[in-house]
Amino acid sequence: MRLFVSSLFLFLIGSLSAQTMQEIDRYLTYFNNQHIEVNNLAMSYLQYAVHSEDFGTIEQQRQNLIKQLNSSVEFMEKIEPIERGEDLRNTALEVFSSYLESFNLDFVNLMQLKVESKTSYDAMEKYFSARKEAEKKVDEAGERYAVAQ
Repeated sequence: MRLFVSSLFLFLIGSLSAQTMQEIDRYLTYFNNQHIEVNNLAMSYLQYAVHSEDFGTIEQQRQNLIKQLNSSVEFMEKIEPIERGEDLRNTALEVFSSYLESFNLDFVNLMQLKVESKTSYDAMEKYFSARKEAEKKVDEAGERYAVAQ
């Protein structure tokens, strides 16, 4: 990851003469920090949601993640992109919006299916299938961000 960021950094240095190295570094660091923070919260939430029956704590972790996503999106919308940096910002906004959609809709439905999964084998299969799809959607969004970096 550091090698990739370093390579991107060197590419930007060569192609962005009007930007200072400090501005470029600050811009890339901001987006990487936001993505790391969201990923940490998402992983914590997903791990807890899969392995726990404490629905109150699961919901609190989901709300914390949504709060961080909203905060990141709000700031990203306001930040002025560096030259040729608009693609990264736009992709990050798309990815975080996709995360918001998933954690506001898919994972709410998923928790209801988890409760129902205790009632029958069919309900349990439906829960596992829905969980796999929801996690796949989040993974695909993360991959889009990784490519944009």
